[in-house]
Amino acid sequence: FNKITTIPDSIGRLKRLRLLKLNSNRLITIPPELGKLEQLEELNLNENLFRVNYLKSFPMTKNNKIDYNNKIFKHEN
Repeated sequence: FNKITTIPDSIGRLKRLRLLKLNSNRLITIPPELGKLEQLEELNLNENLFRVNYLKSFPMTKNNKIDYNNKIFKHEN
C-alpha cells in the first residue's frame, strides 16, 4: 500500500483530467467532485479501503469508468 488517505476537494478544478490512478492506497472516501469531471474517463481505485457498495452511489458523468478490485462501475442512464 501507498499512504494516500484523502483526496482534496480542489481536485474538482482539474477539468481536463482524463485518467487518475489512485490504486493501492488507504482511501476510505473520495470527494464527489471527482464524479463531476466530464473529461475523466477512467478512475482506478483498486486496492483501497472503501466499504462495500460505497462506489455504487458515487456520482458519475457519462464518460466516467471506475475500476475497483476488478469491478467496473459505469454511469447508468
